[in-house]
Amino acid sequence: MRKLLAISGALLVCSSVLGAQSGTAAVLSTDNIYAAAGNAALGSFGGGGGTAPVSIGLNAGTGRVLSLTSAATGSWTCTFGGDLSGPDGGPCAGPNTNIDALNKISGYKATNTMTLVGLFLGASLPGSAPATLDFTGAGAESFCGMSGLSLGQVFFIGDGRGFANCTQQFFVPDAATQFYFGVADAFGFTGTPGFYDDNSGTVSASYSISSVSTVPEPSTTALLAAGMAALVMAGRRRQRRQT
Repeated sequence: MRKLLAISGALLVCSSVLGAQSGTAAVLSTDNIYAAAGNAALGSFGGGGGTAPVSIGLNAGTGRVLSLTSAATGSWTCTFGGDLSGPDGGPCAGPNTNIDALNKISGYKATNTMTLVGLFLGASLPGSAPATLDFTGAGAESFCGMSGLSLGQVFFIGDGRGFANCTQQFFVPDAATQFYFGVADAFGFTGTPGFYDDNSGTVSASYSISSVSTVPEPSTTALLAAGMAALVMAGRRRQRRQT
């Protein structure tokens, strides 16, 4: 697994914003990011496959960037009567997330559980699951921008705001034709994806996808948000009611 590569707001000066598309998505806590593009039958997930994730068709182009036009709002929980959290996630049924790849979609690691995540796909699924991005550690979710994403790679969105309340920018892979909002869930938020059916709640995310004339090189993405440091958190098994 590799650590998240991010870039600071100082490198995100873009010009000539063209042809934006925008909208607002209501993302359910049951929206299974691993069911994107009909990737797997929803009934095949242990603990329940939930619902298909929100799908947004992308205008063709290069140099596209996704951002949330306002901070995502709402709350959800991972189990009946469990802890509520917003799109940045929280401690519901365990302090962190470490989910395996499934059917050519990457795994996902994050400091919190029940985070709003995103995924880009092309006309078909990638040949194999790309590397798992690692959003654990102090400040790892506070980046102002992210480039070098691969098709099929699950990434943290949260409320769409990073260090010093910057608007996070996610640079779209050139071959991407679809974008998905959803949730990455599993038993104890560890291992094989699933266990969506006892989730509840909704998050609202207003987004914009624009074309820009300059995109940072992937080699520049090693500059992390200020103040990032390693943070080790003990995991615990998730106690969930199964039906």
